[in-house]
Amino acid sequence: MSKSIHLSYHSVFFFLMLCIGCTKENTSPPKPEYIGLIGLEEAKDYLYFKSGSFWVYKNSHSNELDTIVLTNSNISISEFRNTNTINPDPYEFDSEYLTYNSYSLRDSATYNTYCSNGGISSNAPGFYKIFEFQCERKGGYFKNTPFNKESTIFFYPFYTSEHNRISNATCLGKIDSVSLNSKTYYEVVSFSVEQDVAYLYPNFYVFNHGTSIYHWAKNIGLIKIEHQSYDRNMNVIKFNWELIDCHVIK
Repeated sequence: MSKSIHLSYHSVFFFLMLCIGCTKENTSPPKPEYIGLIGLEEAKDYLYFKSGSFWVYKNSHSNELDTIVLTNSNISISEFRNTNTINPDPYEFDSEYLTYNSYSLRDSATYNTYCSNGGISSNAPGFYKIFEFQCERKGGYFKNTPFNKESTIFFYPFYTSEHNRISNATCLGKIDSVSLNSKTYYEVVSFSVEQDVAYLYPNFYVFNHGTSIYHWAKNIGLIKIEHQSYDRNMNVIKFNWELIDCHVIK
């Protein structure tokens, strides 16, 4: 009698384990939460202008001028959906995507700037997309060496802590106003860019991959680039490109 009871206990235990195993095997991963459209928000006030806009800059070292003409700009929507059915990300969303191209009347260089997606940051309220803007400069240094290189020149939101640093760019913060060439610009945000290869190259020799500081004014765009690098003798050289005139179309 006791032997049959013992076998019955084993049978029940085996049956329960089998059920548990089936339950785990048939359990589907949780469906990702759609968190909606994540827009560029304030970043568009600094970067998004219409074709025909132009900016004229003066070099503090050589007094040469460079006019940058915006040839096209576009905002589209990118969809981010899970494709991993075994271990999917917990969130799905749509996000705005900005691209714009400009052209230098001085050295015929083209600047293709596009938004890339840096991922969702848990440091912002809720979940917020980090938008990283990379400028790809196509042209020739001294007009005889063709190249195609890029640097991160802007990102949004404007995180200033080292923990939230993006690529080779660091946000230095935002100030209320800046006076430059007898004009005042408002809500200016600045980025330090190490080993910058996408800044406006001057007509004098500069060792490439120096450090730039980009200053962007709301509703105007780029108003100043401070650059530090080395000359042919490896002496430190510093110069600025400063905005002296512009025509922006919003």
